[in-house]
Amino acid sequence: DEELTALFEELHADDGEPEVLLCGPDRFVRRLRQAPLEVPRQPTAKGRSTKPSSFRLEAPRRKGLDQLRLREVPRTPPGPGQIEIEVRAAGLNFRDVLLALDLIPGDLYESSPGGATLGLECAGIVRSVGEGVTEWRAGDRVVALAPNAFSRFVLAQAERARRLPARWSHEEAATVLSVFLTAWYSLVHLAQLAPGERVLLHGAAGGVGLAAVQIVRHLGGELFATAGTPEKRHYLRALGVPHVFDSRSLAFADEVRAATGGQGVDVVLNSVTGEVMERSLALLRPFGRFLEIGKRDFLEDRPLGLRPFLKNLSYFSVDVDQLGVRRPGLVRSLLDELMMLFERGILAPLPHRAFGVGDAAAAFQHVQRSQHVGKVVIALDEPAPAVLPPLLGTVRFRDDATYLITGGLGGFGPACARWLVERGARHLLLVGRRGEASPGARGTRAAIEEAGGQARIAALDVTDAAALAGFLSTVREQLPPLRGVIHSAMVLDDSSIFNLDRERFGRALAPKMVGAWNLHRLTLQDPLEHFILFSSVASMLGSPGQGNYAAGNAFLDALALYRRRRGLPALAVNWGVIGEVGHVAEREELEQRLARGGAVGLAPHRALQMLGHLIQTDAQRVGVMDVDWQQMARSRPRMRSPVWSDLLADGPAEQSGERGRSDFNQLLNSHPAEQWPELFQARVADHVGGVLGTSVERVETGKSLTLMGMDSLMAVELSIRLERDLKVEVPVMVLMQGPSVAHLARQLGAQFVQRRSEKPPTGTGSAARTGEVNGQR
Repeated sequence: DEELTALFEELHADDGEPEVLLCGPDRFVRRLRQAPLEVPRQPTAKGRSTKPSSFRLEAPRRKGLDQLRLREVPRTPPGPGQIEIEVRAAGLNFRDVLLALDLIPGDLYESSPGGATLGLECAGIVRSVGEGVTEWRAGDRVVALAPNAFSRFVLAQAERARRLPARWSHEEAATVLSVFLTAWYSLVHLAQLAPGERVLLHGAAGGVGLAAVQIVRHLGGELFATAGTPEKRHYLRALGVPHVFDSRSLAFADEVRAATGGQGVDVVLNSVTGEVMERSLALLRPFGRFLEIGKRDFLEDRPLGLRPFLKNLSYFSVDVDQLGVRRPGLVRSLLDELMMLFERGILAPLPHRAFGVGDAAAAFQHVQRSQHVGKVVIALDEPAPAVLPPLLGTVRFRDDATYLITGGLGGFGPACARWLVERGARHLLLVGRRGEASPGARGTRAAIEEAGGQARIAALDVTDAAALAGFLSTVREQLPPLRGVIHSAMVLDDSSIFNLDRERFGRALAPKMVGAWNLHRLTLQDPLEHFILFSSVASMLGSPGQGNYAAGNAFLDALALYRRRRGLPALAVNWGVIGEVGHVAEREELEQRLARGGAVGLAPHRALQMLGHLIQTDAQRVGVMDVDWQQMARSRPRMRSPVWSDLLADGPAEQSGERGRSDFNQLLNSHPAEQWPELFQARVADHVGGVLGTSVERVETGKSLTLMGMDSLMAVELSIRLERDLKVEVPVMVLMQGPSVAHLARQLGAQFVQRRSEKPPTGTGSAARTGEVNGQR
């Protein structure tokens, strides 16, 4: 028999696995893993996300481009003059990269409703229309200027949408509006370009550049273009652009003068900075027009000499975002002019590269590194990616409901009761075996009443099913409906397993197991919204001398699973050490012993903050604790088991779900100090490779960052990554001075070690959620 053979082989295997589950041909092993505070909802087998009606791409502040994520958002019906579009493709612009890197100040777009948002243009299908909209109906294919365009559904002003030509795909349509609007507004409306005039286009292989190439040709201008790589310059020449120069060399200015017989050009469409920009301004002939579409010099408040303007020059700053808000009528007319040219085939969509929305970070990094020709498009077609749940506010409880807390008069219970009232609850039942005679019962009632609630305190043993049934019957007659149960009752009777008898085992087991089962069975008729079981880390990690207590908490974990499978509300929280209150706080020696073992008391307010978060998510069983895993491993030899391997490798999980790199403190702790310089250099090289878009093996550690191709925008990204990982300050200006990886690693290493030595030796880790996961291999 194959199953018996597999079982026999497993019993004789020597792979260190202490717990194995065999299910037919499948073999499962137990792993404990750090869990992010937010867990993306995964798509189903058909590709559609299981719950979100819409989602939006967001960039966490100062987290870096690799931390872009999708967030569920409500689907909002269109208001008057609006249409709702199901987005199929959205164009990515350089301003989106600046926004994602937090390089555009919020007040720059203060005139825009909601400020600047990621995504400016999209193509898709109209799904609904608002009041007063007559030109569109559901099913129409459109291209539109719309905020938050990297979303499943967006709202756009009907007047800023245009019908999609039948021959265009959605991805092609997503390449046109913002770049052609920018170029058309600049060259036609502002510069009033005339036939025969000379135009210098910087970054001509990008989106605005290639749109401008088409427009200049249509208007009869003479083209002069720059691009930053040989491949892009070859592409422009292949398009028939007669004069192409290197934008990364100051020699372009002399080359343009030579090509024009020393006369220069009439119009510059500029996106470069610094001395390249100044030399471009100097190339203008009398009555020339300088059109600035970049933002870096403005954001840095770079000074500009006025002497060149003695030639009657004009300088224009171009920002399509603000144009749409301040001059909506002008935008309408410009869009009409452009779409007419597209319909006649005079203008055409741009070459593009499409990324799926799940690869948005790669798309943004592609634009950041200026690796694209034409336009980068983000496709939002199926399959849908994993999406984070909606942003959570403060959890609220009902004022027309009753909430029962068992064990509510001791330990963590009173703090939990006050927290419920602070968040809206008004009717509480606090039960314990001693009731009003419990120490602190009077103070707990007073605190609840002061916060605006009412507390009924009862002496009740929840293991007595008949007494509990009678109590609940009275509650239903006299109080609002019971909508929440928090079971925190507990009894400790610690002993080694050899000294536990049936009575001592049952003493710790009964409040957890029998009490919880009675509460489950006797509240099935109540309209419960919350059934929260205060379990313990003891059932998740084990706890010496607490086999009976661990078993009781394991029952709570299983009961939560059982209830959820029956469609009933349930959440089991495996609490670690709770500080300041309860059993541990009352025993200083025990608290110190636990801290030496890596487990530190979690402050009640922090624990309740985590509880509020879990209540609003789809969590079922989660461990919440403050632990230094390396310290715990040193005190617990059994943690050498593979069950713990992921915890010992991972650092605290970020809210974004990042788990790619282990915590650097933990990495250093696992190596002797003489190896730290090598570890620092490898770490810095890893981040440099990520920003440059190359493998770490190709990073030359002795070469200047600037010589490896790092520009100011990449330096911002590298600064964010290093600060996030190493927890040290890395000024962008230091990176722009062009240190080598080896030199930078030495500097950061010294700073890191100094900061580390100045920290008090608390032995604590950060508060983290830890979920138990059975992994198949």
